Amino acid sequence: MLVSETPQRTSYRLDLASSHQSLASLLASTGRPAEAVRQWSEGVEDCPEGAALHENFAWFLSTCADVQFRDTDLAVERARSAVELEPQRGANHNTLGVALYRTGDHSAAAGGH
Repeated sequence: MLVSETPQRTSYRLDLASSHQSLASLLASTGRPAEAVRQWSEGVEDCPEGAALHENFAWFLSTCADVQFRDTDLAVERARSAVELEPQRGANHNTLGVALYRTGDHSAAAGGH
């Protein structure tokens, strides 16, 4: 509600993104990956400036134990968004490297991304 009523308040969107992130992580860790993907997707839609949300979603899409939920192309897209939003955060670059590696682009994964 607050996000739709006051879209100019970035802090509200970031709080909402954090809620999506927490719920998605819980769902993923309790064997409900499809629901986790929906939460991460909604979070990114609600708060496109949430770098950690992009990064964690990319990590999940790159490493999910249930390979049917891996989406390396989307993982690279989300990881690149995280790097663009917070280029100083090492975890974002690490996740981008893993996502690129999973696509088979090993030279880019090694640092040429």
